Amino acid sequence: MGSYRDFLKEEIDINRLMLYRVECLPSGDRTCLHNENLLSKIKQLEIELSDLEDQLAA
Repeated sequence: MGSYRDFLKEEIDINRLMLYRVECLPSGDRTCLHNENLLSKIKQLEIELSDLEDQLAA
């Protein structure tokens, strides 16, 4: 069973892939909103991963 750290990394990768996929679609308000949601989710996961790595390093 993988660690929570591995889970966060996989979630970040999945969201980045979804973002790249969406960027290939025609632009429009809906796509922009979706991009913002994905970017927000990626940032949230990266912060959580960073916090976890800081805790593990302490």
